[in-house]
Amino acid sequence: MTKFCFALLLLLFPACIFAQVLTPNPDWRFENFNGQNHFTSYGITNVIMDKFGYIWTCGDGVQRFDGYRTVNYNALNHTAGALRGNYTDVATDKYGQLWVSSLGIARYEYRSGKFIYIDPDKAHKITDVNAVLPQNNYLWFICEYGLVKLDVLTQKITYTSLSHIADPLCTFLVDENTMLVSSREKVYVYHIKEDKWEVHTLIYNKLLLKIYAVNQNRNAIYLGTDHGLFMLKSLADIEHPVMLTGDWVVNDILFMPQDKAKTYLFVATEGRGLKILNTGWGKVTYTYLHDDNNPYSLPGNLISRMSIDRHGRLWMATDRGVSMLDVFNQQLKIRFLNKGTTEELGINRITRDRYDTAKVWMSSYNEGMICVDWKTKQIEKTYNTDPQMHSVYDFAQVGKDRWVLATQKHILEWSPARGVIASEKLPLSDSLGLVCNIRRLIAAGDTACFITTNKGLFRYDLAAKKITAVSVTSSKKPDEALQYILIGGFFDKGILWIASRNGLFSYNTVTHQTAIYRGRGDKSAYFFFDVSDAGNGQIICSTGNGINIFEKQAKIFNHVGLIARLYRPACETSITLNNKVWIGSEAGILNYDLKTKRSERAEHENSALQLFPSSPFTRLGNDIVFGFRNGYAYFTEDMNKNILPSAPVIESILVNNQPQLAKSGSEQAEFSHTDNAINISFTSFLYSDPDHINFKYFLKGADTRWQYVINQRNANYAQLRPGSYTFYVQSGNNNGKWNPYVSSFSFVINPAYWETWWFRALIILAVAFILYRLYLYRVQHILAIERIRERIASDFHDDIGSALSSISIFSEVADNQLKQQAPPEQTREMIGRISFHARNMLDAMDDIIWAVNPQNDHFNDLAVRMREFAIPLLEAKNIHFDMAINEDILGARIKMEARKNIFMIFKECINNIIKHADCTEMKLSVKKVNNQLELVISDNGKGFDIDAKNNRNGLKNMQKRAAEIQGKLEVTTQQGKGTVTRLLVNII
Repeated sequence: MTKFCFALLLLLFPACIFAQVLTPNPDWRFENFNGQNHFTSYGITNVIMDKFGYIWTCGDGVQRFDGYRTVNYNALNHTAGALRGNYTDVATDKYGQLWVSSLGIARYEYRSGKFIYIDPDKAHKITDVNAVLPQNNYLWFICEYGLVKLDVLTQKITYTSLSHIADPLCTFLVDENTMLVSSREKVYVYHIKEDKWEVHTLIYNKLLLKIYAVNQNRNAIYLGTDHGLFMLKSLADIEHPVMLTGDWVVNDILFMPQDKAKTYLFVATEGRGLKILNTGWGKVTYTYLHDDNNPYSLPGNLISRMSIDRHGRLWMATDRGVSMLDVFNQQLKIRFLNKGTTEELGINRITRDRYDTAKVWMSSYNEGMICVDWKTKQIEKTYNTDPQMHSVYDFAQVGKDRWVLATQKHILEWSPARGVIASEKLPLSDSLGLVCNIRRLIAAGDTACFITTNKGLFRYDLAAKKITAVSVTSSKKPDEALQYILIGGFFDKGILWIASRNGLFSYNTVTHQTAIYRGRGDKSAYFFFDVSDAGNGQIICSTGNGINIFEKQAKIFNHVGLIARLYRPACETSITLNNKVWIGSEAGILNYDLKTKRSERAEHENSALQLFPSSPFTRLGNDIVFGFRNGYAYFTEDMNKNILPSAPVIESILVNNQPQLAKSGSEQAEFSHTDNAINISFTSFLYSDPDHINFKYFLKGADTRWQYVINQRNANYAQLRPGSYTFYVQSGNNNGKWNPYVSSFSFVINPAYWETWWFRALIILAVAFILYRLYLYRVQHILAIERIRERIASDFHDDIGSALSSISIFSEVADNQLKQQAPPEQTREMIGRISFHARNMLDAMDDIIWAVNPQNDHFNDLAVRMREFAIPLLEAKNIHFDMAINEDILGARIKMEARKNIFMIFKECINNIIKHADCTEMKLSVKKVNNQLELVISDNGKGFDIDAKNNRNGLKNMQKRAAEIQGKLEVTTQQGKGTVTRLLVNII
């Protein structure tokens, strides 16, 4: 049996550990968001959280809130994707997707930041949407066509038989097949599978009930109406509701998810705050209202709607912003004692009544003594009518109705019932008394109170009601004078330990000996504001640059100047619980673990409240309490700021200041080489402390290390080089703890075309091709020169060589004839032939030299040569010569080869005309035809049969020369009709 019980205990133990139990606390802290802390809208009608963690609210449009800033959407924006109207409601589906009803039903598209309206068809245009209800993959809502169902995946709308509902108010899913639908006059029970419905009228005491909200537990269905909260045992009793509360307007009701038994029903009322109904008792057991003196109370008493976020926190829409309740994260709480006063209270001591634990006493610099009911945290009574105790610096309770009060110059004995009983001044000369001021009281048993001043230590005898000096100085040495400027301290085993302005002051009440302890280092490290007992032989001294830990036995100090990542914070007071030192500083509440030496921020300074401690820490039960300038604050020992912010969300990407759609999942965005200025905005959610979220980000491909930022939620990069990049961002709290999840965004900046590999390869190929072409050109040029040299050599060999050979032969023949004394006629004939060949040789040499000379490259030079050759010959034959050359051709440059061959063709034509044409006229025409040079030689001679066989080579030579210069030669002739020779050459 024992083994069975032990096994059962092991099975149940994890469930006990992880089970959450909700027990309402009358002192719950509500986090409020309004114009003072980033939320910009009032008069909120609904509030809900989406899948990313944003809070969406309704109030003159919709607002998206991340705790740090608000983005407003309304119908004033007339661009595509904007809202159609400003009267809105919001809901989320199963997947956390946001839906807005605003003159229709719209889905918010996160990638584009636009609202996409669902318009089923032209025949059913939806403009009036109310009472949106999620169920699995569907959204139910009421519109002008009655109750309809929207499939959130396919966005298909299905119409039901419940086709007309006037003035709808709410919808509620009783079970998977039953829905409760209310309007201002009727209540409908709709059966989903059967598509059937029943209609009822709810009347109570002759009052028509309008149902604004519905909820249920295992025992009953609860109805929030305009006349209070009602209950039904089942839907069968729908026309006979039972009233549970008074005549309130109930706007919304719900159960918290931590309340597994659904015992506590949260009720949002109109003007009566938040009420909690104990469903077992059937009555309201807690009420939460706005309190001007409690900044963590509800912002207002009019609550429109409530919702539970995915972390189990309660959000409320009120007429003064939104409010959030996290029942498991109740941090520092404060109370203003009199928020309306123009003077600061300056609370300097807080102590629980030794004889009535429900009362807490506080002393104030300008309001005397204040008694607070610690259960309600309300002022019970203020005692400041006696002018002597208007300004109280400290107090000590020495009896049930007897107190010792310290004012600036006097010690008073006081009774709340009888007033001031006795008054004593410090035993000082008048001149010294003017500059001596009382600081604190330290009770030492039931016989005496010690008084700290800026001139030393005094003792007040409770029996004799007299003050005596026990350790004072009149020294004018600065260091010694500072040692006797005493602040506060404590009494332990006969010894007083007191903070001084130059060390730790100690006074033994038995031996009456004074000791002052200082350590090495800067004097500022021993300018103490407060000291507290840490146990284990240690004393914590609060200084302006951290804390000093004094070891009583060794009489040494250990200075701690770095606390919670803050260097030399100004520490004003401290208290030690379970080896953890809680420190009140100008940077908020810090803690320091004496064993592990670790420190953290427990509560940051709130710029709106500025909670600088004005009194020592005091422990009241489980609470640590301290005063500030206009009230008091308290927290529990388990307060810790190790709460991590959510994983960061990348909100937007701006490329060259233009918004871009962020790719989802593993998709990679692509940008051009000119789109290289990237701004990435991100956020994270820590609604309980939105001002103290740290971020670090890293752009792989650009950054060499993580970039740490404070109060910055965007990263800006300019002039990024082409390449692949991945942006990473991580969020953490101010204690250096980081959320392990890293959000990322990948993108590519494509290179310009001139930076691509294919363009560079193309450039290389082009350069190679050009070099190759230059090489070929050079080779061809060399070969052309060689060919010219060969042709010149050939011309010399053919023309001049043959002429010289003929001259040589004819010279030998003439010589032989002279030797043989032949007839002079024969010898003269030989000499004539020698002369003829010599002249031809000279002409040939002249033609070759003319053709080679680069100064004759223009067509004008060729024309002159042609004229000089033709005119003498033609005039000798009485042939009229007409030469027509277009002026735009005269300046054209002609290569040597073309110039030579054109001239030789012309020369051959002239020779043929002189020898064979028997003409009287010859014409030469040169002009440009389609970027070609056209040379036409014509005569009016007898012509010839071009097809007749002959042994002459003139035409063949001309065709050959035309072919050498890629020209085309045409000869047209007929018997008796002259001859036309046409040459076309590509030289222009």
